[in-house]
Amino acid sequence: MEETKYVNLATVSSGSRQFDMSPRSILIMFTSLCFFVYFDRGVYASVLDDVQKAFGLSDLQGGICSSGYLVCFCLSSPVFAQLAKYKPPLLMSALGMSVWTGAVVFSGFSQDFWTLLLARALTGVGEASFLVVSASIIDYISPKNSRSTYLAIFYAAIPIGYAVGAGLTGVILGAEPFGKDWSWRSAYFLEAALVLPLVLWIFKAKGPSSMYEISNESEGSGHSVVEKKIGWHAVKHDLITLASNRLYITIVLGYATQTFFIGAVAVFGVKYIDQQFDVGKTNAGLIFGGVTFVTGLLGSALGGILLDMTKPTGDNVHFAQNEYAAHRVILICSIFAAPCSIISFLMDSLAGFVPLLFLGEFAAFMMTGPINNAVIWC
Repeated sequence: MEETKYVNLATVSSGSRQFDMSPRSILIMFTSLCFFVYFDRGVYASVLDDVQKAFGLSDLQGGICSSGYLVCFCLSSPVFAQLAKYKPPLLMSALGMSVWTGAVVFSGFSQDFWTLLLARALTGVGEASFLVVSASIIDYISPKNSRSTYLAIFYAAIPIGYAVGAGLTGVILGAEPFGKDWSWRSAYFLEAALVLPLVLWIFKAKGPSSMYEISNESEGSGHSVVEKKIGWHAVKHDLITLASNRLYITIVLGYATQTFFIGAVAVFGVKYIDQQFDVGKTNAGLIFGGVTFVTGLLGSALGGILLDMTKPTGDNVHFAQNEYAAHRVILICSIFAAPCSIISFLMDSLAGFVPLLFLGEFAAFMMTGPINNAVIWC
C-alpha cells in the first residue's frame, strides 16, 4: 500500500530572502509574464479568421498553429525543470521570454502556414521557461495563510490576459488602422513592444542561484525538496516519481480535461460568436473577451479565496488535508461547469448562449487555483 507522507503546515513559513524584491513585487512580475503569454493567445483567437484568409488555411490548420506552442512547451518544460535545479530561475525565465518575444514578432512577419506554425511553436519555449518555476516560487514567497490567494491572483492572469488580448485585437481589426493585412500583424508587434520592459526587468532582478537553493532553505518546512541531480538519470527519476503518485496523475488528467475545454473555446470562441450570431469581429471579440475577463477575474479569485476559507487551519494541519479540501472545491465546480458549458453551445440565440457560457467559464475558472495548489501539495 502506498504510504501517505504528511508534513506539518505549522512549520511552513513564507520567505523571499533569496530575492531583492518583496513578495508582492515577485507576484506582480510573474503575474505580468503570465498575462502577456495569454494576451498572445487572445490575439491569435481574434486574428484567426484574417490569418486563415491571408494564408488560405483550413480550420484544422488554424487549430494546429494555435496548439503548436504545446509541442515546444512539452519538449522544453522537462529541460527547464532540470536546468532550474542548478541555474538561476529568474535568468532562465528572462532568456526564455526573450525567445518568446522574438517569436511573437516573427508571428507578425509570418508568410504562410509553416512560418506561422514555427513562430507559434517557439512561444512555447518562453512559456515553459517561467511556468516550470513560477508556481513554486510564488508558493515559497507568499504569506503562510495567503498561499491559495497568491496563486489564484497569478492564475487569474490567464483569462484576463486572454480577454484583453482578444478584445483589444478585435478593436484593432475593426478599425484597420494599417490596412487589412498589416492590422492583424500590428497586434503582434504591439504585444512584443509591451512585454519588452518586463523582460528587461526580469534580467535586472536578483534571485536565487537555483531552485535547489530555495528548496534547501525550505527543507523540513513543508516545501517540496529539489534534489540537485542532472542528466537523463535525473529526468528518469523524476518521471518515475511522478508516475507512481496516483493522486498527482488523477489531478493532472482532470486538469487536462479543463484545459481541453478552455483551450478549444479560447481558440474558436470569437470566430464562433461572429459566424453563429453574425455580430461582427469587433463585437465578437468584445463579447467573448468581456465574458472571459469577468469570469476569469472573479472565478479565479473566488476559487482561491474559497479554498483558503475551507481548508483546515491550526498547528496540526497536514498537506494531505489541504489536498482533500482542494478536491472538494474542484468537484463542486465541475458539477456546475460541465452542463452549463455544453448547453450553451446548443443555444440558437446570443441571449441564451452568453449567460450559460458565463456560468460555465466562471465555474471552470474557479477550479484553477485549487487545481494548481493540489498539484503543489501532492
